[in-house]
This record gives sequence, structure tokens and C-alpha cells, in this order.
Amino acid sequence: MYNPIADFAVMRRDITAHSKAMDVWGKLLNIPPLLGALWFLPHDAAIGVAIAMPVSLLIAVAIHKQQPLSRLIGLCHVVFIPALWLLYQAVDVPPALTGFQVWAWYCLILMGVCVVLDVRSIFQYFGGNTTYD
Repeated sequence: MYNPIADFAVMRRDITAHSKAMDVWGKLLNIPPLLGALWFLPHDAAIGVAIAMPVSLLIAVAIHKQQPLSRLIGLCHVVFIPALWLLYQAVDVPPALTGFQVWAWYCLILMGVCVVLDVRSIFQYFGGNTTYD
């Protein structure tokens, strides 16, 4: 049976036991963007991030349940792409030092790096390196 909360707890435990760096990366990637999205909800970019974060976590949990610590978990970040587009449209160049702009740039950079790393992980998966070692 699929219990997203219990399965999330199992995934977090497995990630933390496997790598402190992955644990820290996961927290930096998910907590500030989600909290900021809730804070800045009137903005389209915030709505995109507020939807993308929990959906990506649900997808990650489902993949982890089938294949623990699989490089396929990176597929969960496909839902970041629309949010990244909304963030890209929302940021100022050069950036203004408003709370929203700082948050938007933070999200744009971290989520963008994450998607690039995930593409690499997917290629590694199909090249035979299927799990994070």
C-alpha cells in the first residue's frame, strides 16, 4: 500500500544513512523554496514552485519505494521545468535586493542545477550505474 508520509520518512532515512551531502542538498533544495513559495504566493513563480515541490517529492517517494536510491529518482524533477520558466520570467537582471528576488534567484539557481545533475544521473542510470553509491 502507498502511504506517502511513511514512505517519505523511509526515503529520508535511507538518504541520510547513505550520504550526509545528499541529505543537506535535499534540505537546501526543498525547504527554502517551499517556504518562500508559501510566503510569496500571489506571484506566479511562487505558485509554480508551491506545486512543483510537493509533486516532485511524491514522485521521488514512489520511485524510491520501487527502486531505493535509484538514479531514476531524478525524474521527479521534471516538474521543476514549468516552475523554472516562471522563475526565469520573474527575476530581474541585475537582481534587485527584495525578498522575492533573492528567493526567486535562489530557487532558479538550485532548481536549475538540480535538473542538470538529474540529466547526468539519468544518463548514468541507462549506462549501467543504476544507484547512488
